[in-house]
Amino acid sequence: GSVWMRYVDDDGHVQFDRSPFPDLAALLSSMESVYAARRHSSWRRLRIDLPRELLGTRLEQVPESDSLEQSPVGYALLGAPSGGRWPRGVFALKVAPARWISRSIRLDRSWADECFQDAINELRAEFASGDQLEADVTVDAVRQRLSTATMRWSAKGPWELRALVVRIWEQPSVSELLGRLERVLSARAPDVRRSLALSASEADIVGLETDISRPIPPDLRALWRFADGQSPGCGPLYWGHNLMSVRDARRAITTMRELAATQFGDAYWDRAFVPFLDRGNGDHVCVDVAGAYGPEGCVVDFDHTFPERRSILFDSVTEWLECFVDGLETGLYVAELDGVFPRGFLATGSLEEIRRHEDVRTHGRYPWERHLRLRLGA
Repeated sequence: GSVWMRYVDDDGHVQFDRSPFPDLAALLSSMESVYAARRHSSWRRLRIDLPRELLGTRLEQVPESDSLEQSPVGYALLGAPSGGRWPRGVFALKVAPARWISRSIRLDRSWADECFQDAINELRAEFASGDQLEADVTVDAVRQRLSTATMRWSAKGPWELRALVVRIWEQPSVSELLGRLERVLSARAPDVRRSLALSASEADIVGLETDISRPIPPDLRALWRFADGQSPGCGPLYWGHNLMSVRDARRAITTMRELAATQFGDAYWDRAFVPFLDRGNGDHVCVDVAGAYGPEGCVVDFDHTFPERRSILFDSVTEWLECFVDGLETGLYVAELDGVFPRGFLATGSLEEIRRHEDVRTHGRYPWERHLRLRLGA
């Protein structure tokens, strides 16, 4: 009745190995610990920005170790057979002055179709999951892996090695993001900025925590200490949603609990939800303080028409702020007469992709005007 788990990738490397467990409950407990560690992994704070030129520079040979040591942080190398759609390649990225990541990757497209984008997006997904990635401490290990791959796979077709530099940074702190939010709103949406109320009182925040019998996440507390809601008449802060005050959130919680108790049943509203954005029609964006639907402190969409749909929008209020502030600074979000909305929203329809921080800066640079021209036939 024991349980044993092991995962080996296509190159024969053991990526996941757990000793036999006495029963399934022990396995699930171990997996819970692994996922808890992933939530706090430093990899999840790492960000990569795609460059405009995705093909990179072609290299005639693997750079020497001295050259790799002198390369800037963000220097990326990708080697793969060219001239066909071979599925394997090697990707290496310098993530810190003395730290590299090197890994085998699958390539679904030829060089002409921008393999660097596939490799970086694959790595982004692993960063977001908090996986414990293999990090080669020395440049010699990176060089050895690239050299071995060159000899191993050159028989499959002409081997090609390319290099480019990407920008790498860490997720900003919530205090830095709130400072940037104040500056960008003052510059680009001054009416919305003026509508934001003063800081919430500690007594109101403690009262809310008493109502839900739990502390609220530090980033939500910081948001309400920055602004305790907004006054009506100047347009919603975020995509048709007004920032709620702490007292408004408490009133909404009371109302939703009464509706659940008297009309719709307990499943209508989760008692660990704390609304902080209000659409004005019964829909809210909430923080799941218990982590019932995702990571503890995740941002969840509540649609009163379909209350069973608990879509996770962001892993935290900090991540929501990061996407929103980046979008404001890059022009993805703009101030309209009725509030702040994604640029080109009416032309492009649903913009699910702007909920990923790594895409906000990428998409904020170029696509919306292009989509508008396509829709208008220009």
